[in-house]
Amino acid sequence: MEKKTLKHKTITSILWSSVHRFGTMVISFSTNVVLARLLSPNDFGLFGIVLVLIALSDVFIDGGFGSALIQKKDVTVEDFSTIFFWNLFVSLLLYSLLFIFSPFIEEFYQMPSLALVLRVQGVILILNAFSLIQQIQLRKLMKFRALAKVKITSHSVAAVVGIVMAVQGYGVWSLVGKQLSLSVITLLILWIYSDWKPVFCFSSKSFKSLFKYGSFIFMTSIIIKLYDNLVSLIIGKSFSVDSLGYYVQAKKMEQTMVGSLSSVVNQVTFPVFSQLQNDVPRLVRGVRSSLIALTYLNFPLMIFLIIIADHLIVFLFSETWSASIPYFQILCVAGMVYTLNTVNNNIIKSLGRSDLYFWLLLTKRIIGIVLIIVGLQFEI
Repeated sequence: MEKKTLKHKTITSILWSSVHRFGTMVISFSTNVVLARLLSPNDFGLFGIVLVLIALSDVFIDGGFGSALIQKKDVTVEDFSTIFFWNLFVSLLLYSLLFIFSPFIEEFYQMPSLALVLRVQGVILILNAFSLIQQIQLRKLMKFRALAKVKITSHSVAAVVGIVMAVQGYGVWSLVGKQLSLSVITLLILWIYSDWKPVFCFSSKSFKSLFKYGSFIFMTSIIIKLYDNLVSLIIGKSFSVDSLGYYVQAKKMEQTMVGSLSSVVNQVTFPVFSQLQNDVPRLVRGVRSSLIALTYLNFPLMIFLIIIADHLIVFLFSETWSASIPYFQILCVAGMVYTLNTVNNNIIKSLGRSDLYFWLLLTKRIIGIVLIIVGLQFEI
């Protein structure tokens, strides 16, 4: 009976997680197409640097505790509240640092207005800290239907805000307004409708137990984010802002396809694998089924996108963005195996081996950094 219940939950979770991810993907993709015709590559390039810094800060706020809460079998009220207040403290600290150092970052990249944009956009670090635990709870309990409704609603509102601001001529601030609206709406919905509210307590015992597992996830996440965004930081410094804008647009296109599928797989397989961590035969069967299905789905999709890339990008974004085409094609080659890698990572994490997960990722990223250094000797 328990097996049937978990199987039913898994199938339902996959369906609703797909609705969530592909629903928000359609909204984000459509919005991006409109904004690309209203804004310049320079706007996207400047905002690309901001997004990299915000993404790195977000990793510090989560600190691996989100994965630790999902992986832990019996989570207490103290556990959730402890991590909530820790997230809030770290978000305030990081925003303060961004606020102080933003003028130096602007000077380093020689991008006018970067400091002001970073200070305003940085507010989402605090907003996201207030809604992180509610989202973790929904994932842990596999309530992907509720999560889908929240995300689709907030993305829809944010899309309208961004497009209206772009039409009014706000330039890069349209992208800022879109992201801020997304965080605010998500926060409001979750706090109004979520049953969970923080209890005013901080348990050092809870913190230590979760940190033991979460610390390796945190270090791994830092390595992943640094590595994934290293190319953007290098392009922004070594080449033109427009070049960064073309790369950011290509990355968005690739992530729309690959990232959406990977997100569905990640959201569902991690909590499912975690529940099967003591039943290895069932876990192995589940992993095999996942890998086979994803291979048949992802490989043909990426090959098709590589073939039609020339016509697709010009059709969607206009001739202005044709320089993004080769970037997009190269990223699609990597995208073929990205989702399979997500499944493999989740097996290791679900078994509690966050230490092994960390060392594997570190090894791969060191190899990648060496390749980037070699690549710098050539053209972009």
